Amino acid sequence: MANEKRPVAFVTGASMGIGYELARELAGHQYDLFLVARSRDLLEEHKTRFEKEFGVRVVTAAMDLSERVSWENVYQQAREEFGFVDIVVNNAGFGLCAPFGEADLATFLNMIDLNISALTALTHHFLHDMLAAGRGKILNVASVAGFFPGPYMAVYYATKAYVVNFSLALNYEVKSRGVLVSALCPGPTRTHFGERAGLQDSLLFTLMASTPSAVARAAYRGLMRNRTLIVPGLLNKLSVLTARIAPRSLAMGVISWMQLKKLNS
Repeated sequence: MANEKRPVAFVTGASMGIGYELARELAGHQYDLFLVARSRDLLEEHKTRFEKEFGVRVVTAAMDLSERVSWENVYQQAREEFGFVDIVVNNAGFGLCAPFGEADLATFLNMIDLNISALTALTHHFLHDMLAAGRGKILNVASVAGFFPGPYMAVYYATKAYVVNFSLALNYEVKSRGVLVSALCPGPTRTHFGERAGLQDSLLFTLMASTPSAVARAAYRGLMRNRTLIVPGLLNKLSVLTARIAPRSLAMGVISWMQLKKLNS
């Protein structure tokens, strides 16, 4: 069991990018960690590094959260290792930039399972414990994309809209019972996500991407301040404001252009 004096954080998609930096941020603030990702080797590297650098306990689980059998299993593993989990970070997810009608349907269904279904199931599992204890925080990683329709990334943008609205509505339900549910909405970030989505050379990522460490620091500050919507960076805050006032047709045109346009093309 974990040291009773240290709180515990559960982080998915923890092998790289924002997930890794969030895990590092939490370890730096003396949270024991339960880390989940597909890469066993990377998780073990992080476990060794965090335990040595921060003196915290780290448990890892290498699994694919797009597989439904994993959701209950990983929750039970976390409970067996640590008992109560103070902070849950649902970060695992991916995107793809491609015309919907021309790309592989299985990829989009896998995206929905990971970005929406896994997040929903893990939130439900851990929320039950938090409500019983009258405390706890859940950070669901959404995106500025969740405020817009996104041509050529229609499914990804739609999944993040779900995460934003699900998190805000759920927080309204549980805030009087001592539990916080927050949506983290970063903009483009220099992570492996851009490569996997096919956006690494796009104007959107070339000119506007921030660092995952900056996003993680903003996320931790916002979570500790009990903010329900955390949007790191001035440009991203302006983007969210724009989503509320700009015509959708105009917003979709700009988004499409920035995703498909290369810096020097």
